[in-house]
Amino acid sequence: MGVDFGKLQRIEYQSLSELRGETVVVDAYNLIFRYCASFRDPHGHPLRNDQGEIVSHLFGFVQKFITYHQLGLHPLIVFDGRNKQGKEAMLDLRSKLRMKNLEAMEQALSLGDYDKAERHTRRHIEITPYVISSTKCLAEIFGYPTIDAPGDAEFEGVALCQKFGLYGIETTDRDALVLGSRRIITRLPSTKHPECFEYLSLSSFMEDNKLERYDQLVDFALLVGTDFNLHGAHGFGPIRALQLVRSADYEAQLRHLIPEYQMLRELFHNNHTTIEQLPEPSTPRLGSLAEFLRAHGFSRHQTLTTITEIQRIRMQKKPIFNIEEIFSKRSADP
Repeated sequence: MGVDFGKLQRIEYQSLSELRGETVVVDAYNLIFRYCASFRDPHGHPLRNDQGEIVSHLFGFVQKFITYHQLGLHPLIVFDGRNKQGKEAMLDLRSKLRMKNLEAMEQALSLGDYDKAERHTRRHIEITPYVISSTKCLAEIFGYPTIDAPGDAEFEGVALCQKFGLYGIETTDRDALVLGSRRIITRLPSTKHPECFEYLSLSSFMEDNKLERYDQLVDFALLVGTDFNLHGAHGFGPIRALQLVRSADYEAQLRHLIPEYQMLRELFHNNHTTIEQLPEPSTPRLGSLAEFLRAHGFSRHQTLTTITEIQRIRMQKKPIFNIEEIFSKRSADP
């Protein structure tokens, strides 16, 4: 979910060539949720393989990993861990929303309202152990290292960026910016400008909104609400929150407005990683990739095109190709 910056945020654009040779942390769960919501069959259901397992995420990650390969970017893919201390309310809310959408979908189906059922189906996303393991396997086949965070991936990812001077983190979760990431890549590539990627810059946000101290950004986030205090302070949206944190001696007010204010503030300040050395990428195993794709519901055409494109990029280092071709014959080519 993350922080709502509203109209205070400024999306910036940078050429894709800027990423060549850079290491970027990837928030795996964030992308999985997006792909499972995006890649659906005509009835709104997730794509599945012959064993009935969801493979929507794999169709998204194949596109994404080919883009990384094409750009010469080095992704470090970080998965959420089990320690979700402080996020119980957010996790409970997500669980309730999933159940609510599932019940609404079943009711709509019983009434024959298939359009409404499809809308609720798209909102019902559950990440299973298979989804995680298959994503890790695909990453390993592409040669991209993965890390299991102790808790939230964005916390670990930002800590890695700060410790090792990495370019940034790919996620749509604005909490990563509040945690201190120099930049978060929100769309790669950009849909508006395909030759660019979209990102939010920490320094730009601070400068645009006349915030002089990092503490002000953290307090702004706590006022509008984070994953650790979902609803923030009553009556505070982005504009009102910004006005308060730019006022003199505002901290005393926050102690009354936000329960456990000091504890929440320290969560964002005391972020670190125990990793001492970044894992190295390995050589892609194209033979294993073909077998993997066919086993997980990819057509023969999609599999051959994927392998061919990766080989061409490696041999010719051609910077641009049409990745949409990989998926253009999904229904026509079994």
